[in-house]
Amino acid sequence: MIPISGSLASLLLAPKILSISDKRLTKTLRKMLRVLAGNKLEDGSYKIPAILLAQFGKNFSYGIDNDTDGSELLALACGKARSIQFDLGGRVLFLDCKDEAKLIDFYVRNGIRLAHPNGAYDRRGLIQLFRFL
Repeated sequence: MIPISGSLASLLLAPKILSISDKRLTKTLRKMLRVLAGNKLEDGSYKIPAILLAQFGKNFSYGIDNDTDGSELLALACGKARSIQFDLGGRVLFLDCKDEAKLIDFYVRNGIRLAHPNGAYDRRGLIQLFRFL
């Protein structure tokens, strides 16, 4: 648990390999991915070591009020990922989220991009998003 402004947030960070499609990526992003992953694979994707942000959210079980902004919590999560990236390796943070416009919009507003802009889902029906640390 991480205390922030009177609330508690929970998150889990873990090393994982991320697959990012190069469809609709800018030239700048493609160059950054080539540095991290080398050449793209035959299917047009890049495989890169990343830090998975899982089980991210507020914890309401302690009865603390809900005044902490989600952007503040996400900034804390990215800060934690940056602080341990040297131990785990990788320069990318990624997460899976439900295909809900409100959730996706929140992450995009906070600098996290869709890994598969064409709407591809993983085997659990979730969308992957990523951010360079």
